[in-house]
Amino acid sequence: MKKLEIILESCPRKALHGYMKTDDCNLPYTWYNEAQTPFGFNISNEASQKYSDPFKYKPAQDKTLIYSTSYATYLAGGYVHEILSKEAKQIKNGLRNLRDHHWIDRHTRAVFLTFGLYNPNANLFVYCSFLLEQLPTTHNLFFQPSFQPFKLVQLYTGTDLIYCLIYLFLIIYYMITEIELFLQMRKKYIKEFWSYINWAIIVCSWFGVVIHVFRQTELKKMGKTFKDTNGKQPINLQAFSYLDSLLTYLLGFCCFFGTIKL
Repeated sequence: MKKLEIILESCPRKALHGYMKTDDCNLPYTWYNEAQTPFGFNISNEASQKYSDPFKYKPAQDKTLIYSTSYATYLAGGYVHEILSKEAKQIKNGLRNLRDHHWIDRHTRAVFLTFGLYNPNANLFVYCSFLLEQLPTTHNLFFQPSFQPFKLVQLYTGTDLIYCLIYLFLIIYYMITEIELFLQMRKKYIKEFWSYINWAIIVCSWFGVVIHVFRQTELKKMGKTFKDTNGKQPINLQAFSYLDSLLTYLLGFCCFFGTIKL
C-alpha cells in the first residue's frame, strides 16, 4: 500500500539556488485555517474520478492518526492520492496528472508519502513515512524520513505462553500484596517512596496487557479485511506502529522501575 497525503496552507514559495524557499507566509498553519475546499488547475468537469479525487479534501481515514512534527501538528485529513497500480506506466500517469493540475502549489504546507512493507520470512512489518514540510520560521523546506519496524504477528510457542502466564500471575500476586500493605500501613504506605515504584510497575504492566490485546484484535480485523478484498484495499499501518512503540515504552518503564527497586 502506498499513499500520498497533502495538507495545504497559504504560503507562496519559489525555487532558489537548487532548493525551495518561500518569500513570505500569509497565515501560519493551524487546525482552524486548514484548507478543505476542492482545488486544481484547469481540471475538466469530465475528468475521471480517479484523477479528480486527489484534489478533493478527505476527512480522517480509518486507522489514520494526527501527524506531529517538530514544527507543527497536522490533522489526519487532507488531499490524498493513492497509488494502487503495480505498473510503472499507470503510476507515472497518476503523478503526471498531479503535476499538470498543480497538486503541489503555492498553498502547500506539507506533503506526506506513507507506505507499508512486509517481509514474511522475518515476520517483519515496516511503516515508512517521508515528510516534506515548509518551515514556518526559516521559509525553507525540511525533509524527514521515518522507518518504524515492528512484528505485528506474534508467533507464540508453548514456552512463550508459559512465560506470559507466569508474568501475569506475578503481577496479580504483586498487586494483591500491595493492596494488603496499604490496608495495614495506611498513611505510612502513602509516605513510602517504594510504594510508588511498585505501583508504577503494576500500572505499566496492565497497560501493556491492554495494548497487546487491542493490537491483536486489530490484527484480526486487518487480516479479515485483507482476505475479503484479496489484498486490493490499502492497509494503513500507522496506528499499529504507534501501538507497538507505546508497548515498547511501557516495557522499558517496567524494566527501569524494576532496576531501581533492585
